Amino acid sequence: MTKLSRPIVRETGAKHRGTPIVIEVHTTLVFFRTTHSRESYSLRIEELFEMAQTRHAKAASNFAGKPRRVR
Repeated sequence: MTKLSRPIVRETGAKHRGTPIVIEVHTTLVFFRTTHSRESYSLRIEELFEMAQTRHAKAASNFAGKPRRVR
């Protein structure tokens, strides 16, 4: 696997309020912003991985399914 040696900037097909979202992948962080915006939001790659794990575990265990009946 090739290691990340310099930041990668890509415009995605996803949009926020009609404006494309741009991601910047650095060695330990991912930045999110919209095009032509100076304000960005960052997340550590470890945080993103944990969020993905949690979502997968919830979907696999049907956690988001029907609520339990209260007696």
